[in-house]
Amino acid sequence: MKRTFNYYKKIIITFIVLVLAFAGGGYYYLYSTKLIQSNLNINKIISTNKIYDYTVYSDFYFRVYQYDGNKIVADYSEIQPIETSIGCTIKNKTLTPTLRSILGKKDVLLDDDGTKVNKQITMMQSIEPVFGKIVATQDNDYLNASLKKTKAIFKDLYNINMNTIDFNESKLYKQINNLPIANMKIKYYKLAEIPKNIKGKIKISSKDKWEPNIFEIDFGENDKIYLQYITQISHINLNDYLKNQVAYKNKIIIKLIKINNNKVQTMYIIENNKNNEIKTLYMDANGYVYALIYKADNIESYQKYISDYLKLAYGIYFIDVKNFDNTYAKMQETAIKRGKKIFHLVSQQDHLDDVLGSDLLNYFHVPIDSHPLYVMPSYVKKIRHPNIDYKVVHFATFYNYYNNLLPTKNNIDVYKRNLKDKELLDAGIKKYSHFFGLISGKNRLKEKCKNHQNIQCVQNLKNKGW
Repeated sequence: MKRTFNYYKKIIITFIVLVLAFAGGGYYYLYSTKLIQSNLNINKIISTNKIYDYTVYSDFYFRVYQYDGNKIVADYSEIQPIETSIGCTIKNKTLTPTLRSILGKKDVLLDDDGTKVNKQITMMQSIEPVFGKIVATQDNDYLNASLKKTKAIFKDLYNINMNTIDFNESKLYKQINNLPIANMKIKYYKLAEIPKNIKGKIKISSKDKWEPNIFEIDFGENDKIYLQYITQISHINLNDYLKNQVAYKNKIIIKLIKINNNKVQTMYIIENNKNNEIKTLYMDANGYVYALIYKADNIESYQKYISDYLKLAYGIYFIDVKNFDNTYAKMQETAIKRGKKIFHLVSQQDHLDDVLGSDLLNYFHVPIDSHPLYVMPSYVKKIRHPNIDYKVVHFATFYNYYNNLLPTKNNIDVYKRNLKDKELLDAGIKKYSHFFGLISGKNRLKEKCKNHQNIQCVQNLKNKGW
């Protein structure tokens, strides 16, 4: 009886060993081949030599809603489960980390006329595999543990000692350093298209001198991605702030989650279809609001680079900094105040040029557009309004333009002096117009100074009570 029991025991142990051997070999075989099928119905097997032994599960959530005025006319949201396998590529008895994401069955939470935002839904779904890989690689220990585990498998099953290449973060991530904002970090998943077509290096703002863009990337024919500081808000979250901004009405808003340093955060994307423009809003714990903006040259380049833009968007996050002082924001607030004053002066200048006319200004030798400060682009004229929110709506349009035109104090002094001359002419015209209109006033003013056609003549008239 005892001999029979030992006999069956040996059979069972042998069976278990065979099952483990076949399971290990089968597992390796399943992940070491790749099937390629062409349109000509020809199948081809290529050895890829990969084995996966770690799995990270994550859920990708996003919501897309479209506004028509203040009314939401389309609303769609979903949760996409993602299974990201961490494994190793095998070559010459050496193991190198590799990743693979598999999408599970999605859960559509809301679909209220989502067909109107199909393009945005497709755009977000395209980033899902990358999102899974970002979650899986937030911690280097996952990849290094995979290497260690796979090495042990080969030793135990095949008695093979494999070499390992420790995971180097730079293979998957890039980092933008020397940012002018102490609590801001930018570490993004490797880009696919932009590096092939980038123009020069990434431009980073100085820590000592304010520049409009915190960082800027120029690429393609005429495409640009840049980050700007917008404003500081308090007692309000980013969602409520967004709802209160008139500039974002009639837009498509995408709300989604992002993970940095294993912390989950909310992110908002605003898309402007007409201008091939998209921006992502961020807010740190201190209420500082930033916008990452992508302006594409055309719809084709927009579609080509949008995935890289989203990787950059996911890579921006904030850390705790003791005694944090946002000097960049302070420099910008100073710049905005100066910009407001300049814009007010330019508006006065532009108005008086229209009222006085080139004929009268030339008559009294008062220059028109004699200085770059006088030039107001047509697109600025069209959207001019006394109640502009310079911090949010037209900050880049107005201040970035005039900041470049005013390098010295002397320029402003010349401008103010010429503006004072025009205000003097305007006062004279009004004085001599009476009830007969501005043309009559202009003619009488010319007549009064026909022997001295200069601004000093007008000043003498004023000193004498006109």
